[in-house]
Amino acid sequence: MALTTEQRNAFRERGHFTLGRVFDAGELDELSAAYDAALAHPLKLGERGKGPFEYSPLLHLQSPLLCRFATSPKLVAPMVELLGPSVGLYWDQAVSKPPGATSDVPWHQDNGYTPVEPEEYVTCTLALDAMTQENGCLWIQCGSHRRGPQPHRPT
Repeated sequence: MALTTEQRNAFRERGHFTLGRVFDAGELDELSAAYDAALAHPLKLGERGKGPFEYSPLLHLQSPLLCRFATSPKLVAPMVELLGPSVGLYWDQAVSKPPGATSDVPWHQDNGYTPVEPEEYVTCTLALDAMTQENGCLWIQCGSHRRGPQPHRPT
């Protein structure tokens, strides 16, 4: 699937765009089952005194099925189009906010945790459930990528 001019422009200007539905219903069922298995024994992260969210890193190393999806041409082809032929999988993870998870993830730049070179890379989010403000959706600061790396501070 080739990116549209509108998607490429949105990536450069706003820092994000939507691919739309990438995987069909059967593939999403497979993914959901594999994520549930990966989150069977999650790390519990969050703020003291608040309900934790669940986290499991490096899924492509935990499951051949998740590795297959993470490296699917459906996701890789748009990344190659944006960044060139030398793209690589840097990190993958599952984040789950079960009922009672009230901890927030503070504003951050992904590259602020462990800086990588080259600095330009793509974070791809795949929602297996609806993301709403009520259930803790991902927030993006449009255009913040143009300000360059910002220092991270403990919160």
